[in-house]
Amino acid sequence: MGIGKRFTFFYLIAALMIILGGCSSVSTSTGNQPEGKKTSDTKETKNTPKQGGELSVGYYADASSFDPILASSGGDESLLYFVYDRLINYGPNFEPLPALAESWEQKDNQTLILHLRKGVTFHDGTPFNAEAVKFNIERINSDKSNKADLKIIETVEVIDEHTVGLHLSTPYTGLLEVLMGPSGMMVSIDAVKKYGDEYALHPVGTGPFKMTKRTPNSDIQFERFNEYWDEGKPYLDKINVKVLLQENTMINALKSGEVQIIAPISAANLPALEKSPNISIDASSSLNYQNIFINTSMAPLDNKDVRLAIQYAIDREQLVKAIQFGKGEPAYSPFSKDHPVYTANSVIPHDVAKAKQLLKDSGVKDLSFDMLVKPDAFSVRVGEAVALQLKEVGINVNLKPTEVTKLVQLAFGQPQYPATVARAAARPDPLSLLNLYYGKSSYYNPGKNNNPEFESLIQQAAGKSDNTERNKLLAEATVKIMQEDAAAIPLFFEPMIVAMSDKVKGYEPHQYGKPRFPFLWLEK
Repeated sequence: MGIGKRFTFFYLIAALMIILGGCSSVSTSTGNQPEGKKTSDTKETKNTPKQGGELSVGYYADASSFDPILASSGGDESLLYFVYDRLINYGPNFEPLPALAESWEQKDNQTLILHLRKGVTFHDGTPFNAEAVKFNIERINSDKSNKADLKIIETVEVIDEHTVGLHLSTPYTGLLEVLMGPSGMMVSIDAVKKYGDEYALHPVGTGPFKMTKRTPNSDIQFERFNEYWDEGKPYLDKINVKVLLQENTMINALKSGEVQIIAPISAANLPALEKSPNISIDASSSLNYQNIFINTSMAPLDNKDVRLAIQYAIDREQLVKAIQFGKGEPAYSPFSKDHPVYTANSVIPHDVAKAKQLLKDSGVKDLSFDMLVKPDAFSVRVGEAVALQLKEVGINVNLKPTEVTKLVQLAFGQPQYPATVARAAARPDPLSLLNLYYGKSSYYNPGKNNNPEFESLIQQAAGKSDNTERNKLLAEATVKIMQEDAAAIPLFFEPMIVAMSDKVKGYEPHQYGKPRFPFLWLEK
Protein backbone atom coordinates (compact mmCIF):
# COMPACT_ATOMS: atom_id res chain seq x y z
CA MET A 1 0.00 0.00 0.00
CA GLY A 2 1.44 3.42 -0.99
CA ILE A 3 2.60 5.90 1.60
CA GLY A 4 -0.05 8.43 0.61
CA LYS A 5 -2.89 5.95 1.06
CA ARG A 6 -2.06 4.42 4.39
CA PHE A 7 -4.17 5.48 7.38
CA THR A 8 -2.42 5.37 10.73
CA PHE A 9 -3.21 6.32 14.27
CA PHE A 10 -1.20 7.45 17.33
CA TYR A 11 -1.03 8.76 20.86
CA LEU A 12 -0.19 12.07 22.82
CA ILE A 13 -0.14 14.91 25.56
CA ALA A 14 -3.43 16.49 26.74
CA ALA A 15 -5.99 15.38 29.29
CA LEU A 16 -9.72 15.45 29.83
CA MET A 17 -13.16 13.79 30.39
CA ILE A 18 -16.70 13.13 29.16
CA ILE A 19 -19.39 14.77 31.31
CA LEU A 20 -23.08 14.87 30.43
CA GLY A 21 -25.88 17.00 31.72
CA GLY A 22 -26.22 20.47 33.26
CA CYS A 23 -27.10 23.66 31.43
CA SER A 24 -24.02 23.63 29.23
CA SER A 25 -24.05 22.25 25.71
CA VAL A 26 -22.00 19.06 25.93
CA SER A 27 -20.53 17.29 22.92
CA THR A 28 -19.33 13.71 23.21
CA SER A 29 -17.60 13.23 19.89
CA THR A 30 -15.46 10.18 19.22
CA GLY A 31 -12.12 9.73 17.55
CA ASN A 32 -13.79 8.46 14.38
CA GLN A 33 -16.14 11.41 14.06
CA PRO A 34 -15.39 13.88 11.24
CA GLU A 35 -13.63 17.00 12.47
CA GLY A 36 -15.87 19.96 13.13
CA LYS A 37 -19.02 17.94 13.65
CA LYS A 38 -20.48 18.10 17.14
CA THR A 39 -23.17 15.68 18.22
CA SER A 40 -24.78 18.43 20.30
CA ASP A 41 -24.97 20.96 17.46
CA THR A 42 -24.80 19.55 13.95
CA LYS A 43 -26.10 22.84 12.51
CA GLU A 44 -22.93 24.65 13.54
CA THR A 45 -20.95 23.30 10.58
CA LYS A 46 -23.48 24.97 8.23
CA ASN A 47 -22.91 28.41 9.72
CA THR A 48 -20.86 30.90 7.73
CA PRO A 49 -17.73 31.96 9.64
CA LYS A 50 -17.67 35.62 10.66
CA GLN A 51 -14.62 37.75 9.90
CA GLY A 52 -12.88 39.92 12.49
CA GLY A 53 -12.76 40.22 16.24
CA GLU A 54 -10.39 39.23 19.03
CA LEU A 55 -10.36 35.99 21.00
CA SER A 56 -8.78 35.22 24.36
CA VAL A 57 -7.67 31.64 25.00
CA GLY A 58 -6.88 30.19 28.42
CA TYR A 59 -4.18 27.53 28.08
CA TYR A 60 -2.52 25.42 30.75
CA ALA A 61 1.13 26.07 29.83
CA ASP A 62 3.49 28.22 27.83
CA ALA A 63 5.45 26.66 24.99
CA SER A 64 8.81 25.22 26.00
CA SER A 65 10.10 26.89 22.81
CA PHE A 66 8.67 28.56 19.70
CA ASP A 67 11.38 26.92 17.63
CA PRO A 68 9.97 23.60 16.32
CA ILE A 69 13.36 21.86 16.54
CA LEU A 70 13.58 22.70 20.25
CA ALA A 71 9.93 22.44 21.37
CA SER A 72 9.85 19.53 23.78
CA SER A 73 6.55 19.62 25.68
CA GLY A 74 3.44 17.81 24.47
CA GLY A 75 1.34 20.94 24.84
CA ASP A 76 3.60 23.01 22.58
CA GLU A 77 1.98 21.99 19.31
CA SER A 78 -1.30 23.81 19.96
CA LEU A 79 0.66 27.07 20.33
CA LEU A 80 2.99 26.40 17.39
CA TYR A 81 -0.06 25.97 15.12
CA PHE A 82 -0.55 29.76 15.22
CA VAL A 83 2.82 30.51 13.64
CA TYR A 84 3.67 27.46 11.57
CA ASP A 85 2.11 25.42 8.80
CA ARG A 86 3.23 21.83 8.28
CA LEU A 87 4.18 20.18 5.03
CA ILE A 88 1.33 17.68 5.46
CA ASN A 89 -2.00 18.13 7.25
CA TYR A 90 -4.02 15.30 8.82
CA GLY A 91 -7.63 14.23 8.51
CA PRO A 92 -9.95 12.65 11.12
CA ASN A 93 -8.05 9.35 11.09
CA PHE A 94 -4.62 10.85 10.33
CA GLU A 95 -5.03 10.37 6.60
CA PRO A 96 -2.55 12.71 4.84
CA LEU A 97 -4.06 15.93 3.49
CA PRO A 98 -2.47 18.77 1.46
CA ALA A 99 -0.89 21.68 3.33
CA LEU A 100 2.39 23.34 2.29
CA ALA A 101 2.83 20.29 0.08
CA GLU A 102 -0.10 20.25 -2.35
CA SER A 103 0.59 16.72 -3.52
CA TRP A 104 3.21 13.97 -3.33
CA GLU A 105 4.32 10.80 -5.02
CA GLN A 106 6.31 7.76 -3.95
CA LYS A 107 8.93 7.47 -6.71
CA ASP A 108 10.37 4.31 -5.14
CA ASN A 109 10.53 2.83 -1.65
CA GLN A 110 13.32 5.24 -0.69
CA THR A 111 12.25 8.42 -2.50
CA LEU A 112 9.32 10.71 -1.73
CA ILE A 113 8.62 13.65 -4.06
CA LEU A 114 6.77 16.66 -2.62
CA HIS A 115 5.04 19.19 -4.91
CA LEU A 116 4.90 22.44 -2.94
CA ARG A 117 2.18 25.05 -2.85
CA LYS A 118 2.99 28.12 -4.92
CA GLY A 119 2.61 31.72 -3.80
CA VAL A 120 3.25 31.07 -0.12
CA THR A 121 5.34 33.55 1.87
CA PHE A 122 6.78 33.61 5.37
CA HIS A 123 5.73 36.35 7.79
CA ASP A 124 8.92 38.27 6.91
CA GLY A 125 7.98 38.35 3.22
CA THR A 126 10.51 35.74 2.06
CA PRO A 127 9.24 32.97 -0.22
CA PHE A 128 8.43 29.45 0.84
CA ASN A 129 10.00 27.10 -1.71
CA ALA A 130 12.08 23.96 -2.15
CA GLU A 131 15.19 25.66 -0.77
CA ALA A 132 13.26 26.43 2.41
CA VAL A 133 12.23 22.78 2.75
CA LYS A 134 15.83 21.63 2.25
CA PHE A 135 17.06 24.14 4.85
CA ASN A 136 14.41 23.10 7.38
CA ILE A 137 14.94 19.35 7.08
CA GLU A 138 18.71 19.72 7.32
CA ARG A 139 18.23 21.97 10.37
CA ILE A 140 15.87 19.44 11.99
CA ASN A 141 18.54 16.76 11.50
CA SER A 142 21.35 18.95 12.88
CA ASP A 143 23.03 18.62 16.26
CA LYS A 144 21.09 21.67 17.49
CA SER A 145 17.76 19.84 17.19
CA ASN A 146 16.07 17.56 19.71
CA LYS A 147 14.05 15.90 16.93
CA ALA A 148 15.18 12.55 15.57
CA ASP A 149 12.21 11.45 13.48
CA LEU A 150 13.60 12.71 10.14
CA LYS A 151 17.04 11.09 10.49
CA ILE A 152 15.79 8.58 7.95
CA ILE A 153 16.16 11.33 5.30
CA GLU A 154 19.68 11.02 3.91
CA THR A 155 19.58 13.85 1.37
CA VAL A 156 17.14 16.54 0.24
CA GLU A 157 17.10 17.30 -3.48
CA VAL A 158 15.84 20.63 -4.85
CA ILE A 159 14.31 19.49 -8.15
CA ASP A 160 12.91 22.91 -9.02
CA GLU A 161 11.56 25.90 -7.12
CA HIS A 162 8.42 24.08 -5.98
CA THR A 163 9.47 20.43 -6.09
CA VAL A 164 11.64 18.63 -3.58
CA GLY A 165 12.87 15.05 -3.38
CA LEU A 166 13.40 13.33 -0.04
CA HIS A 167 15.89 10.48 -0.39
CA LEU A 168 15.83 7.98 2.47
CA SER A 169 18.67 5.88 3.81
CA THR A 170 16.32 2.92 4.07
CA PRO A 171 12.67 2.25 3.15
CA TYR A 172 10.21 3.94 5.53
CA THR A 173 6.46 4.00 5.01
CA GLY A 174 5.50 6.47 7.74
CA LEU A 175 7.21 9.62 6.46
CA LEU A 176 4.04 11.50 5.51
CA GLU A 177 2.72 11.00 9.03
CA VAL A 178 5.96 12.32 10.53
CA LEU A 179 5.63 15.46 8.40
CA MET A 180 2.23 16.12 10.00
CA GLY A 181 3.94 16.96 13.30
CA PRO A 182 6.53 19.48 14.51
CA SER A 183 9.17 18.06 12.18
CA GLY A 184 6.99 19.18 9.27
CA MET A 185 6.78 22.79 10.48
CA MET A 186 8.66 25.24 8.27
CA VAL A 187 10.64 28.26 9.57
CA SER A 188 12.06 31.23 7.63
CA ILE A 189 15.68 30.85 6.50
CA ASP A 190 16.29 34.60 6.83
CA ALA A 191 14.84 34.74 10.36
CA VAL A 192 17.05 31.89 11.57
CA LYS A 193 20.13 33.53 10.08
CA LYS A 194 19.17 36.92 11.52
CA TYR A 195 18.36 35.84 15.08
CA GLY A 196 20.59 32.78 15.47
CA ASP A 197 20.30 31.22 18.92
CA GLU A 198 17.54 33.71 19.79
CA TYR A 199 15.31 32.65 16.90
CA ALA A 200 12.70 31.16 19.29
CA LEU A 201 12.09 34.69 20.63
CA HIS A 202 11.27 35.91 17.10
CA PRO A 203 9.49 32.99 15.39
CA VAL A 204 8.66 33.38 11.69
CA GLY A 205 6.56 30.81 9.86
CA THR A 206 3.97 30.72 7.09
CA GLY A 207 1.10 30.14 9.54
CA PRO A 208 -2.16 32.07 9.91
CA PHE A 209 -0.89 34.32 12.72
CA LYS A 210 2.24 36.30 13.55
CA MET A 211 3.43 36.40 17.14
CA THR A 212 3.63 40.07 18.16
CA LYS A 213 4.39 39.83 21.87
CA ARG A 214 5.18 37.18 24.43
CA THR A 215 5.58 37.41 28.18
CA PRO A 216 6.80 33.94 29.25
CA ASN A 217 4.33 32.03 31.41
CA SER A 218 1.89 34.96 31.22
CA ASP A 219 0.48 35.82 27.80
CA ILE A 220 1.19 35.48 24.08
CA GLN A 221 -0.30 37.84 21.50
CA PHE A 222 -0.94 36.84 17.89
CA GLU A 223 -2.04 39.02 14.99
CA ARG A 224 -3.65 37.92 11.73
CA PHE A 225 -1.20 37.29 8.84
CA ASN A 226 -2.98 39.09 6.00
CA GLU A 227 -0.97 37.32 3.29
CA TYR A 228 -1.91 33.85 4.49
CA TRP A 229 -2.15 31.46 1.53
CA ASP A 230 -5.55 29.96 2.45
CA GLU A 231 -7.86 32.73 1.18
CA GLY A 232 -10.32 34.09 3.75
CA LYS A 233 -8.46 32.55 6.70
CA PRO A 234 -7.87 33.12 9.50
CA TYR A 235 -11.15 34.68 10.53
CA LEU A 236 -10.06 36.49 13.68
CA ASP A 237 -7.92 39.64 13.73
CA LYS A 238 -6.14 38.82 16.97
CA ILE A 239 -5.83 35.98 19.43
CA ASN A 240 -4.41 36.42 22.90
CA VAL A 241 -3.32 33.29 24.76
CA LYS A 242 -3.30 33.66 28.54
CA VAL A 243 -1.11 31.10 30.26
CA LEU A 244 -3.13 30.00 33.30
CA LEU A 245 -1.16 27.39 35.20
CA GLN A 246 -3.95 26.51 37.64
CA GLU A 247 -7.09 24.87 36.29
CA ASN A 248 -9.39 26.71 38.71
CA THR A 249 -7.95 29.97 37.45
CA MET A 250 -8.82 28.94 33.89
CA ILE A 251 -12.36 28.07 34.86
CA ASN A 252 -12.90 31.36 36.69
CA ALA A 253 -11.47 33.27 33.72
CA LEU A 254 -13.95 31.57 31.38
CA LYS A 255 -16.91 32.23 33.67
CA SER A 256 -15.99 35.90 34.05
CA GLY A 257 -15.49 36.40 30.31
CA GLU A 258 -11.77 37.14 30.64
CA VAL A 259 -11.19 34.29 28.16
CA GLN A 260 -13.62 32.62 25.74
CA ILE A 261 -12.12 29.12 25.47
CA ILE A 262 -9.99 27.00 27.82
CA ALA A 263 -8.06 23.73 27.59
CA PRO A 264 -7.53 21.21 29.00
CA ILE A 265 -10.05 20.55 31.79
CA SER A 266 -10.03 17.52 34.08
CA ALA A 267 -13.12 15.59 35.14
CA ALA A 268 -12.93 16.73 38.74
CA ASN A 269 -13.52 20.37 37.79
CA LEU A 270 -16.28 19.90 35.26
CA PRO A 271 -19.15 20.21 37.76
CA ALA A 272 -18.05 23.82 38.18
CA LEU A 273 -18.77 24.38 34.49
CA GLU A 274 -21.62 22.12 33.46
CA LYS A 275 -24.29 24.23 35.17
CA SER A 276 -22.86 27.52 33.94
CA PRO A 277 -25.02 29.26 31.31
CA ASN A 278 -23.65 30.14 27.88
CA ILE A 279 -20.77 27.68 28.11
CA SER A 280 -20.28 24.68 25.80
CA ILE A 281 -18.15 21.66 26.60
CA ASP A 282 -16.61 19.47 23.91
CA ALA A 283 -15.52 16.08 25.22
CA SER A 284 -13.74 14.02 22.58
CA SER A 285 -11.87 10.76 22.82
CA SER A 286 -8.14 11.21 22.50
CA LEU A 287 -5.04 9.09 22.30
CA ASN A 288 -3.33 10.87 25.19
CA TYR A 289 -2.20 8.83 28.14
CA GLN A 290 -0.66 9.39 31.54
CA ASN A 291 2.78 7.83 31.68
CA ILE A 292 5.73 7.40 34.03
CA PHE A 293 8.83 8.28 32.02
CA ILE A 294 11.85 6.43 33.42
CA ASN A 295 15.55 7.20 33.33
CA THR A 296 16.86 3.64 33.11
CA SER A 297 20.43 4.77 33.83
CA MET A 298 19.66 6.30 37.24
CA ALA A 299 19.40 4.36 40.50
CA PRO A 300 17.27 2.73 41.71
CA LEU A 301 15.41 2.50 38.36
CA ASP A 302 18.53 1.28 36.57
CA ASN A 303 17.55 -2.09 38.07
CA LYS A 304 15.19 -3.86 35.67
CA ASP A 305 13.55 -5.91 38.43
CA VAL A 306 12.62 -2.69 40.23
CA ARG A 307 11.02 -1.30 37.07
CA LEU A 308 9.13 -4.54 36.47
CA ALA A 309 7.94 -4.50 40.08
CA ILE A 310 6.44 -1.07 39.46
CA GLN A 311 4.67 -2.39 36.33
CA TYR A 312 2.93 -5.09 38.36
CA ALA A 313 2.29 -2.89 41.41
CA ILE A 314 0.17 -0.40 39.44
CA ASP A 315 -3.58 -1.04 39.56
CA ARG A 316 -4.60 0.75 36.37
CA GLU A 317 -8.29 -0.12 36.64
CA GLN A 318 -8.38 1.56 40.05
CA LEU A 319 -6.64 4.66 38.68
CA VAL A 320 -9.31 4.99 35.99
CA LYS A 321 -12.07 4.72 38.61
CA ALA A 322 -10.50 7.01 41.19
CA ILE A 323 -9.01 9.72 38.98
CA GLN A 324 -11.01 9.49 35.75
CA PHE A 325 -14.39 8.70 37.33
CA GLY A 326 -14.54 5.55 35.22
CA LYS A 327 -13.86 7.36 31.95
CA GLY A 328 -10.90 6.46 29.81
CA GLU A 329 -9.03 3.18 29.62
CA PRO A 330 -6.14 1.45 31.43
CA ALA A 331 -2.88 1.85 29.50
CA TYR A 332 -0.45 -1.04 29.25
CA SER A 333 1.40 0.39 26.28
CA PRO A 334 1.15 3.52 24.09
CA PHE A 335 -1.66 1.84 22.14
CA SER A 336 -5.29 1.63 23.25
CA LYS A 337 -7.63 -1.27 22.50
CA ASP A 338 -8.94 0.38 19.31
CA HIS A 339 -5.47 0.97 17.86
CA PRO A 340 -4.33 -1.40 15.09
CA VAL A 341 -1.00 -1.95 16.88
CA TYR A 342 -2.68 -2.99 20.14
CA THR A 343 -2.05 -6.56 21.29
CA ALA A 344 -3.60 -8.36 24.25
CA ASN A 345 -0.10 -9.66 24.98
CA SER A 346 0.78 -6.18 26.25
CA VAL A 347 -1.65 -6.37 29.20
CA ILE A 348 0.20 -6.28 32.53
CA PRO A 349 -1.99 -7.60 35.39
CA HIS A 350 -2.05 -5.96 38.80
CA ASP A 351 -0.13 -8.49 40.88
CA VAL A 352 1.10 -7.33 44.30
CA ALA A 353 2.69 -10.69 45.13
CA LYS A 354 4.71 -10.70 41.92
CA ALA A 355 5.75 -7.08 42.47
CA LYS A 356 7.05 -7.94 45.96
CA GLN A 357 8.93 -10.96 44.64
CA LEU A 358 10.57 -8.86 41.92
CA LEU A 359 11.64 -6.32 44.54
CA LYS A 360 13.16 -9.14 46.59
CA ASP A 361 14.96 -10.41 43.48
CA SER A 362 16.30 -6.92 42.78
CA GLY A 363 18.36 -6.91 45.96
CA VAL A 364 17.55 -3.23 46.54
CA LYS A 365 16.83 -2.37 50.19
CA ASP A 366 14.78 0.55 51.56
CA LEU A 367 13.66 1.40 48.04
CA SER A 368 12.87 5.07 47.48
CA PHE A 369 13.08 7.52 44.57
CA ASP A 370 12.09 11.06 43.56
CA MET A 371 9.48 11.59 40.82
CA LEU A 372 8.81 14.83 38.97
CA VAL A 373 5.20 15.86 38.47
CA LYS A 374 3.54 18.98 37.06
CA PRO A 375 2.22 21.28 39.83
CA ASP A 376 -1.45 21.41 38.77
CA ALA A 377 -3.99 19.66 40.99
CA PHE A 378 -4.83 16.89 38.48
CA SER A 379 -1.19 15.91 37.87
CA VAL A 380 -0.46 15.92 41.59
CA ARG A 381 -3.48 13.64 42.16
CA VAL A 382 -2.12 11.20 39.59
CA GLY A 383 1.28 11.26 41.27
CA GLU A 384 -0.22 10.77 44.73
CA ALA A 385 -2.34 7.82 43.56
CA VAL A 386 0.70 6.14 42.02
CA ALA A 387 2.76 6.78 45.17
CA LEU A 388 0.05 5.14 47.34
CA GLN A 389 -0.06 2.04 45.15
CA LEU A 390 3.73 1.68 45.16
CA LYS A 391 3.90 2.15 48.93
CA GLU A 392 1.69 -0.93 49.22
CA VAL A 393 4.53 -3.08 47.86
CA GLY A 394 7.30 -1.32 49.77
CA ILE A 395 8.38 1.47 47.40
CA ASN A 396 8.49 5.06 48.68
CA VAL A 397 8.00 7.81 46.09
CA ASN A 398 8.87 11.44 46.81
CA LEU A 399 6.82 13.70 44.52
CA LYS A 400 8.54 16.83 43.20
CA PRO A 401 5.92 19.26 41.75
CA THR A 402 7.71 21.29 39.08
CA GLU A 403 6.66 23.92 36.52
CA VAL A 404 6.29 22.38 33.05
CA THR A 405 9.20 24.03 31.23
CA LYS A 406 11.60 23.28 34.08
CA LEU A 407 10.20 19.75 34.41
CA VAL A 408 10.95 19.00 30.76
CA GLN A 409 14.52 20.22 31.21
CA LEU A 410 15.12 18.24 34.41
CA ALA A 411 13.50 15.09 33.02
CA PHE A 412 14.91 15.07 29.47
CA GLY A 413 17.13 18.04 28.60
CA GLN A 414 19.63 17.60 31.42
CA PRO A 415 18.21 14.55 33.22
CA GLN A 416 18.47 14.75 36.99
CA TYR A 417 15.56 12.57 38.16
CA PRO A 418 14.87 8.84 37.76
CA ALA A 419 11.14 9.23 37.04
CA THR A 420 8.60 11.73 35.74
CA VAL A 421 4.83 11.32 35.58
CA ALA A 422 3.21 13.32 32.76
CA ARG A 423 0.93 13.07 29.79
CA ALA A 424 2.57 11.37 26.83
CA ALA A 425 2.27 13.21 23.55
CA ALA A 426 1.40 11.74 20.19
CA ARG A 427 2.63 11.28 16.69
CA PRO A 428 0.36 10.18 13.83
CA ASP A 429 2.68 7.29 12.90
CA PRO A 430 2.90 4.48 15.51
CA LEU A 431 6.47 3.63 14.52
CA SER A 432 7.47 7.25 15.01
CA LEU A 433 5.78 7.12 18.42
CA LEU A 434 7.81 4.11 19.54
CA ASN A 435 11.02 5.71 18.30
CA LEU A 436 10.08 8.97 20.01
CA TYR A 437 9.91 7.44 23.48
CA TYR A 438 12.02 4.29 23.31
CA GLY A 439 14.54 4.74 20.49
CA LYS A 440 18.07 4.33 21.81
CA SER A 441 19.06 7.92 21.00
CA SER A 442 15.71 9.64 21.59
CA TYR A 443 15.47 12.86 23.61
CA TYR A 444 12.58 11.28 25.57
CA ASN A 445 14.70 8.26 26.47
CA PRO A 446 16.85 10.04 29.08
CA GLY A 447 18.67 6.88 30.18
CA LYS A 448 19.35 5.93 26.55
CA ASN A 449 17.94 2.46 27.18
CA ASN A 450 18.97 0.24 24.27
CA ASN A 451 17.12 -2.98 23.47
CA PRO A 452 18.67 -4.52 20.29
CA GLU A 453 15.63 -6.73 19.64
CA PHE A 454 13.33 -3.71 19.87
CA GLU A 455 15.55 -1.74 17.48
CA SER A 456 15.60 -4.66 15.03
CA LEU A 457 11.81 -5.02 15.04
CA ILE A 458 11.39 -1.27 14.48
CA GLN A 459 13.82 -1.35 11.58
CA GLN A 460 11.98 -4.27 10.00
CA ALA A 461 8.63 -2.52 10.39
CA ALA A 462 9.95 0.68 8.79
CA GLY A 463 10.21 -0.93 5.40
CA LYS A 464 6.87 -2.77 5.42
CA SER A 465 4.20 -1.34 3.13
CA ASP A 466 1.65 -3.93 4.22
CA ASN A 467 -0.05 -2.58 7.33
CA THR A 468 -0.83 -5.99 8.80
CA GLU A 469 2.81 -7.04 8.72
CA ARG A 470 3.98 -3.63 9.92
CA ASN A 471 1.56 -3.51 12.85
CA LYS A 472 2.43 -7.06 13.92
CA LEU A 473 6.11 -6.14 14.15
CA LEU A 474 5.31 -2.93 16.04
CA ALA A 475 3.11 -4.86 18.49
CA GLU A 476 5.96 -7.30 19.12
CA ALA A 477 8.37 -4.40 19.63
CA THR A 478 5.94 -2.85 22.13
CA VAL A 479 5.84 -6.02 24.24
CA LYS A 480 9.65 -6.20 24.22
CA ILE A 481 10.12 -2.67 25.50
CA MET A 482 7.25 -2.76 28.02
CA GLN A 483 7.41 -6.25 29.50
CA GLU A 484 11.08 -7.09 29.16
CA ASP A 485 12.65 -3.68 29.81
CA ALA A 486 9.82 -1.81 31.56
CA ALA A 487 11.33 1.26 29.91
CA ALA A 488 8.23 3.27 30.85
CA ILE A 489 5.07 2.73 32.93
CA PRO A 490 1.87 3.68 31.04
CA LEU A 491 -1.05 4.40 33.37
CA PHE A 492 -4.32 5.31 31.59
CA PHE A 493 -5.77 6.95 28.48
CA GLU A 494 -7.78 10.16 28.78
CA PRO A 495 -10.40 12.01 26.73
CA MET A 496 -9.83 15.68 25.76
CA ILE A 497 -12.27 18.26 27.15
CA VAL A 498 -12.40 21.86 25.98
CA ALA A 499 -14.80 24.45 27.43
CA MET A 500 -15.83 27.59 25.56
CA SER A 501 -18.28 30.45 25.37
CA ASP A 502 -21.29 29.76 23.17
CA LYS A 503 -20.04 32.62 20.98
CA VAL A 504 -16.95 30.64 19.96
CA LYS A 505 -17.49 28.68 16.76
CA GLY A 506 -15.46 26.41 14.52
CA TYR A 507 -13.79 24.24 17.15
CA GLU A 508 -12.84 20.91 15.57
CA PRO A 509 -12.07 18.06 17.98
CA HIS A 510 -9.54 15.43 16.95
CA GLN A 511 -8.27 12.23 18.52
CA TYR A 512 -4.75 13.70 18.32
CA GLY A 513 -5.69 15.57 21.50
CA LYS A 514 -3.99 18.88 20.64
CA PRO A 515 -6.61 21.65 20.41
CA ARG A 516 -6.37 23.84 17.30
CA PHE A 517 -7.29 27.47 17.93
CA PRO A 518 -6.18 29.48 14.82
CA PHE A 519 -9.33 28.96 12.70
CA LEU A 520 -11.95 29.67 15.33
CA TRP A 521 -14.39 32.53 14.84
CA LEU A 522 -16.79 34.54 16.97
CA GLU A 523 -20.54 34.80 16.56
CA LYS A 524 -21.23 38.51 16.88
